[in-house]
Amino acid sequence: MTDLHSRRLSLAGIRIDALERGDLIHLLHRAKATKDNLLILNHNLHSLYLYCTNAKFRRVYSEASWVYIDGMPIVWCSQLAGLPVMRKHRITFLDSFDPILAEAELHGWRVFYLGSAPEVLTEGIELLRSRHPRLTIEGHNGFFAKNEGESDKVIAQINEFRSDILFVGMGMPIQETWLAEHYSKIQSSAIMTSGATLDYVTGHAYKPPAWAGPFGLYGVFRLFSDPKRLGRRYLLEPIALAKHLALPLLRQRLRNSVSSIEDASQYEPRDEGRPVMRVCMMNDNFYRSSGAAKAIKRISQALTDVDYCFAACKNDDDLEDTSWVLDSKFERFDLKSPNPILVIRELIRLKRWLVLQRCDLVHCHHRRLSVLLQLAQIPVLYTGHLAFQPTAWFRWLHPRKMTAVSRSVARNIFETTGREVLRCINNPVQFPTDPPQIDVSIVRNRAVCIARLEPIKGHTHLLAAWKLLRERGYSYELDLVGEGSLRSQLEAQAERDGLQTVVHFHGFTDDVSSFISRSMFAVLASEVEGQPLAALEAAAMGRPTLLTAVPGSIDVLPPDGTLRNGIEYANVEALADALEEWFHQPDEVIKEGQRFFRFLKAASDSSTIAREYKETYQTAIAEYA
Repeated sequence: MTDLHSRRLSLAGIRIDALERGDLIHLLHRAKATKDNLLILNHNLHSLYLYCTNAKFRRVYSEASWVYIDGMPIVWCSQLAGLPVMRKHRITFLDSFDPILAEAELHGWRVFYLGSAPEVLTEGIELLRSRHPRLTIEGHNGFFAKNEGESDKVIAQINEFRSDILFVGMGMPIQETWLAEHYSKIQSSAIMTSGATLDYVTGHAYKPPAWAGPFGLYGVFRLFSDPKRLGRRYLLEPIALAKHLALPLLRQRLRNSVSSIEDASQYEPRDEGRPVMRVCMMNDNFYRSSGAAKAIKRISQALTDVDYCFAACKNDDDLEDTSWVLDSKFERFDLKSPNPILVIRELIRLKRWLVLQRCDLVHCHHRRLSVLLQLAQIPVLYTGHLAFQPTAWFRWLHPRKMTAVSRSVARNIFETTGREVLRCINNPVQFPTDPPQIDVSIVRNRAVCIARLEPIKGHTHLLAAWKLLRERGYSYELDLVGEGSLRSQLEAQAERDGLQTVVHFHGFTDDVSSFISRSMFAVLASEVEGQPLAALEAAAMGRPTLLTAVPGSIDVLPPDGTLRNGIEYANVEALADALEEWFHQPDEVIKEGQRFFRFLKAASDSSTIAREYKETYQTAIAEYA
């Protein structure tokens, strides 16, 4: 999100930061870029007790860069105080540990782990290296004398290693009091306390079930696993802590209640100069490489006379991008929870939020969510992005107002609901006035595939076709641009088939134009598409796309195309034959790109999409009214 400092709160005079798990990754990226020596700590009930009773413990928290919430009791205390803290702000380091290591592996960050017994550390480091083979990680056990001399030796080892992330896992309060004495000597982009994480990871300590944490039962399971050692922490410390915090929390609640009454004046009637419409864009997530999320962003930016807010479901994925959305215009709702009572409660909260945002309509891009909104009698316009198999629940409960991104999706909606869509509106892409000039000599031996690395995108078949091209004596190059769960598997396939010199994995990038500009054409071997945004982006740069004959993809094929296209999905030999034909006819490929450009420009241009959605919003709002 845009400003993490705005989430800095005071809980009875004790600082906390209402961060979400994805924010930790963001902070680590920032620390790596700025070399800030960022100190990231956390608060749970045990740490609050120590904070109130231990001066040295308080001292290290005064130096902390960020203090996230680790435990539902802190969430409850914050809510009791009237603070804007929710379950999504509870971060457990154990759940964040592996995603952080995955990010470190991806970006080449160096990781040092200080903590645990020697045998646990050795076992843990070996285990982490097996899980993340490209991760650079070293460590030192936490069982050393904490005097100045021994500590300086350990710090020298850390500084010599030049770590980007230092995990200090010696348990509370040892790790904090040690940091209070030695933090200023440590050279690391980021320092995070990690408790007994390696003991949990290696199975040397009992790990409560994951479902217990969100319900505040984590401590109960730990207590029963080791009552002798943890009895004081979970039975006596909360009572002592209540003596310190009960009255300050009550006073804070009263102050916040008065403030909320005074702030109610901000919800005044709309003025005459307000935008014509207020619309909430809703999807289950805002993955940065999602075509639907990109479409939402572009639509909202193109329609400048519509006031948008944005809503999504609870999500722990670190690959979302909401940096372009104002915090005050964005909220999450747990509408995909398996708990129906919680879903009902979240729907009520959503309706209240929409009232505060003064929304006229929700533009929903997710099928199941659109049905929930319809059931809750929330005015909703559903945009279908994919063709789905028929289901009874969607046939009977589908929204009354729907659009589709392609003719195939519109046909699928009619077949599965019996209702015509209001109109087909393409995904938005900005086209230039004329197709760009292309120097064939530079791009003739290269193609690009822009798609998430997921099974439905057909990358395994594409690499198999590239293997056939290699066996036929060709060395054509392929850029794979995208992220996803199959990356390691696809890299292994490329290496196994001897394609590492011609197939290049580039990961995610928000700007794909540089990859398109150095390619002669794009290729998508998908099993499922709604309308391939990558094909539209390629067309805007004068490049054609070789596609499979699946719904959505066939809709972007120009009727006057001359090159072989619309290949049967998973037919590797046919795909290889078509690729060979395209590479052999570069001049025809350039002409085909011009046909794609002319065919898709009128319907996909951002200004056209903005006008069509504005008219559709007006129709839907009028009919709901």
